[in-house]
Formats: sequence, C-alpha cells, structure tokens
Amino acid sequence: DDLIIEKKVVVGHIARHLPKQVEFKTHHWEVFVYSSTGEDLTKWVDKVVFHLHQSFQNPTRECTREPYFVSEDGWGEFEVSIDIYPRGSDVTFSLSHLLRFPGDDCMKPLIDKKEALVVFRNPSPILYEGLTAATFSWNKLKRIKKQLHLNDAEEHEIPTSDYHLEERWLNQIYNVSQDIRNEIQ
Repeated sequence: DDLIIEKKVVVGHIARHLPKQVEFKTHHWEVFVYSSTGEDLTKWVDKVVFHLHQSFQNPTRECTREPYFVSEDGWGEFEVSIDIYPRGSDVTFSLSHLLRFPGDDCMKPLIDKKEALVVFRNPSPILYEGLTAATFSWNKLKRIKKQLHLNDAEEHEIPTSDYHLEERWLNQIYNVSQDIRNEIQ
C-alpha cells in the first residue's frame, strides 16, 4: 500500500503603506510560508524559493531556514511563485500567491493568507524521518508570526476547503485582547 503523509502550510503576505514614498516605492511587504500548526518545517523542507516580479533586482530569493519570507519595498501588485523543496526528494511543490496592497483609504497593514495542503506519497526514508519528526508547537507559531510582524493588521483569509482551528483561536484571542484594551482605556 502507498504511504500518504499530508502537511499544511500557510502562504501569504503582509503589506503596508510606507510613511514616506521613496523613489517609486509606495509600500513595504513581506511574503511568507510557515506551518499552520507551528511545526518545524526545517525538518522536512530543504529550501523555499520565492520568485518575485522581474522588475526586482535579484527576483529569485532562496531561504534555507525558518522563517521563510522575503521582505521588500515596491509600488505594484504581482503574482509571487513559491517553490518548496522537500529534503531528499526530487519533487518540488509550487504554489502561487497574489501580492496585493491595502487601499489608499486604509492605513492599517493588509494580510492575505491561505492554507495549502502538501501531500507526500511514499516519501524517501530521509524525507519520511523529517516529516514524522516535525512536531507541533504553538509557541513557535507565535514566534514566527511575531517575526513576520503579523499584529494589528487587516487580515483576509483566502478560503480553503476546511475551517481550521488556528483561525478560531486567533479570532478569540483578538476579541479578548480588544475587550482588555477597551477596559484599560
């Protein structure tokens, strides 16, 4: 029988207006990949390669450790191609993500993210070891999100086929935090 292992990753970006336009750059953005469960992706990911628009200097960016993200300033929206290279495998998983900016009337940063399912069929022994060694950690997930500056932004979840636990918990935490802030004020 075939051995099937599934992993979920979050692919997305955060974009915000620059306080002052420099040359033709109007926004700062970060495009990212992380585990929705907080597991250590470095156990099974060799590298993540981001393919930016050709107008960027060095449009192909390679990340070999977490957090997997690219940060830039720019002026236009574009499609980012993202390749995930699993350890000990010849197979590459390619994802795409539309990098867009908040409207001119919105001063809050904009987060767009979606969950992608990566399916492994009969992984090599090295890849299998990494896939089964990658453990869950909420603290790591919080740390990655903090490193990517994912706080106080207008967040848009790009719908996936299932409603996941992370979204419900983050919404609960946000609502409680807002209530506490209101009481303090």
